Amino acid sequence: MNYRHEFHAGNHSEVFKHALLCALIDHLQLKPKPICVVDTHAGSGLYDLASPEAVRTGEADRGIRLVYPKRTRALQRYLGVVEHFNPDRLKLYPGSPAIIRHLLRGEDRLIACESEAAPAGRLRRVMDGDSRVAIHQRDGFAAVHAFVPPKERRGLVFLDPPFENPNELSLSVEALNSGIRKWPTGIFALWYPIKGRSQISKVKKPFVGDVPTFCAEFLANAKSEEGLTGSGMVIVNPPWQYDKDVHAICKALVPIFEQTGSGYSTEWWVRPR
Repeated sequence: MNYRHEFHAGNHSEVFKHALLCALIDHLQLKPKPICVVDTHAGSGLYDLASPEAVRTGEADRGIRLVYPKRTRALQRYLGVVEHFNPDRLKLYPGSPAIIRHLLRGEDRLIACESEAAPAGRLRRVMDGDSRVAIHQRDGFAAVHAFVPPKERRGLVFLDPPFENPNELSLSVEALNSGIRKWPTGIFALWYPIKGRSQISKVKKPFVGDVPTFCAEFLANAKSEEGLTGSGMVIVNPPWQYDKDVHAICKALVPIFEQTGSGYSTEWWVRPR
């Protein structure tokens, strides 16, 4: 499928993905030592929900606009970040690099990679010369091998490809496996879209890691077999008790999408020893 952010900004899969991302960074920042986050497919960083692309799909209406008023405890952190970019009313949706940058502390760093020139240029404008942020116009899968382990030896690699090509899922898992071999103690998160039903088996089969790995899938449209029904996230070396946060976030999302048959599932591929 083609998952270009301009068309899908603020949809249900973005809500799920970014709520989990915020929780991951919060866990990493429980310790005072600096962290580095590598965002492999950063996009342009900030999206206008009134743009022709967003209006054409209308996916934000069935995503962030449903969730935004629901200030449950599990969603409060994520929705607070979205609110930062919308002090008056919901007009903009922050992509992963904007969310990460907002959460960075003084000594933390973000390495944001975007292969296409136009969105990379827009991302530079969004980041406004922030010295904590390095933007690279380069292939995101190759960036995993290039930038790990970071000098901080603490942090996260966030893989969020557009899935424009049929082989991108295999490329994602290859990059994930490569990163784990170089940085076996690092935290990695791989997001993937779901069309139809569960995709866990397709992602799990080529995965070769033997470090703690947790996978969660959220379906916002379980009654449908067509289109984007949900998405999943594989988290390698998840922080202690992070799985409880994932359950809390998913439980908070399920009733919001109950009319379309929402649900979620989780699975430990490799349990902590």
